[in-house]
Amino acid sequence: WQVLILSSSTLISVAVGVYCQRRNARAASDTMATQSPWYLNILRHVLSYFSRFTTSLWNYALSYVPRLPAANDLSPEQKALRLLSSLESQHGEVHPTALISSFTEAMRRAKESLKFLMIYLHSDFHPETEHFLRDVLFNPTTKEFVDENFIFWMGNVTDVEGIFSTMRVTSFPFVAIFSLMDANSANGTVVPIHGRGQDAQERFLNDLIIYIERNTPLIARARSEREVRMETRRLREEQEQELMRSLAEDQEKERKAEEEQRQKLEEEQRLREEEQQRRNLLEEKRRRLPDEPAESTKGDIVHVVVRLPNGQRLNRRFLLAHTVESLYDFVDVSQEEVPMGSYVLMSSFPTRALSCGPQTFEDERVTRQLLLHMSPV
Repeated sequence: WQVLILSSSTLISVAVGVYCQRRNARAASDTMATQSPWYLNILRHVLSYFSRFTTSLWNYALSYVPRLPAANDLSPEQKALRLLSSLESQHGEVHPTALISSFTEAMRRAKESLKFLMIYLHSDFHPETEHFLRDVLFNPTTKEFVDENFIFWMGNVTDVEGIFSTMRVTSFPFVAIFSLMDANSANGTVVPIHGRGQDAQERFLNDLIIYIERNTPLIARARSEREVRMETRRLREEQEQELMRSLAEDQEKERKAEEEQRQKLEEEQRLREEEQQRRNLLEEKRRRLPDEPAESTKGDIVHVVVRLPNGQRLNRRFLLAHTVESLYDFVDVSQEEVPMGSYVLMSSFPTRALSCGPQTFEDERVTRQLLLHMSPV
């Protein structure tokens, strides 16, 4: 109805314009001797005004009518889906599974999957199109065979004009098959369409079988080459992974060796520092150890005997005024078997501990003959 409105408006405008031009030309040819009748001038102005008013009115009305998107506004996927929906609404959904994509994407998919690509170019205006769709393409046997052996793509000739001209399509229905040898060009092998009915469907499938048998070695060789490439790549990746794993193990070993070396050095340093601290402490003990009273000294003297774990005995005399700490200093500087600070001196009769400290022997009320032994702390 949009076309009808525009056509009627255009016809009215054209008719009025032609009439006015003819009247003007006739009036000019009359040598201006006589003037145009006044009623014709009025009619001319009325018709001109009516033409402009009608055109403006229809343009205003049509501005509110939603426009359908132009074909160029649709993506290749939308065009393919539009064609598929149209054909399914007329012939049902039993047909080869169509790839909803552009032709270039279909070629890429076929090359990637190492399968043949079948394309169908649809034309609504060819008389044989309806028979081909009904008898051949929208058929369960055709669907099963094509789905198993091909990637199927179809497009409308009005949507794929570039492909249409490149393939030099001369007749419809048009079906072509592309194999790997055609992957870099737009020229496939055209499948002829013979007759109508079941015979057309059988001959169509027979042509497809012949094509597959003829080109199967090509596909097999391509698949074999791909398998070799994939196996080579797999081996290379495994070798790289093994190399990386070996490198990581070596790095881990080096890291552990460095860590062990660092810990060893730290331990040696710690032992040296501890040994130095022990020597300094022993030197300090020697300096503060009081002189031993002479044996002939009379008075407050304690004779101490300390029995070591190895059976050795340490003997020394102390004054009652000496501290018990000085006794421990004497034991520490006189032997190395028992580390300092790891023992306590014990008497047997009576059993008691003589703890290290600033208290004197007199404070501890010890006997003049003191027999002690070491007990671990």
